[in-house]
Amino acid sequence: MPTGNTANASEKGLMTENGLTEEAREVDVLPDLKHNSLITVSKLSDTGYTTVFQPNDGDVWLCTGRMTLWYMSRRK
Repeated sequence: MPTGNTANASEKGLMTENGLTEEAREVDVLPDLKHNSLITVSKLSDTGYTTVFQPNDGDVWLCTGRMTLWYMSRRK
């Protein structure tokens, strides 16, 4: 946590993101992050996805093979 505190997961869940395998959508729910989300890149990588971070504009791409599954742009 930004404050230096730790948070424990209260339960397991599934992200609603379409296009990802069920294994990639498995998440740990942290009630202390109720207004924010964290996605673990290592979990996505372990389940066959490629995450690309653009260095200058902060954009993030999630891909499988040659197909882009989703794209996120930093608010400017």
